Amino acid sequence: IRPPPRSTLFPYTTLFRSDGSIFCLMRAYRPLGKMYQTTSSDGGITWADPEPGVLPNPDGGFQMIRLLSGNIAIIYNHSSTVRNPLSIAISEDDGHTWTYRRNICEFHKDSPNYEEENFQYPTITQSNDGLIHATWSNGHMDTTRGIAKKVTDIQYTTFTEDWVKEKKYFENEWEL
Repeated sequence: IRPPPRSTLFPYTTLFRSDGSIFCLMRAYRPLGKMYQTTSSDGGITWADPEPGVLPNPDGGFQMIRLLSGNIAIIYNHSSTVRNPLSIAISEDDGHTWTYRRNICEFHKDSPNYEEENFQYPTITQSNDGLIHATWSNGHMDTTRGIAKKVTDIQYTTFTEDWVKEKKYFENEWEL
């Protein structure tokens, strides 16, 4: 498989669609505000020109997987400028549209640490029992012995596809 064309974008996550084509979501080298997407119908030899997709992206990491149900899940930052909030979205039509979305973590703009809090490099997998497992790094400020410093924690949670499907897809950043 040859990667899609490079410019200010680079391939980040791919999967096969049910029609046999390859669907690729791309991350920007510089913030462009959206994930870009492209497809290949010949096994990755040629690719359609990348175009902006519907999901926002602040030049942050994301990962997409096919769930046991056949649906697609993606973990990402639902913002065009900051790595906050951390969201999970589900597509029931091979990534053409995103029907459901939940925020896993969110710091609102009125939070005193909004500028320092960020959720980065998320990954997901699904176990045979249907649980979706998510990990990500959480960069934030911490004060120890009166000294403030930036620290990063690795965080983990599990949830089900049904939990995500309790909330229809919504455009704005904040769920609450």
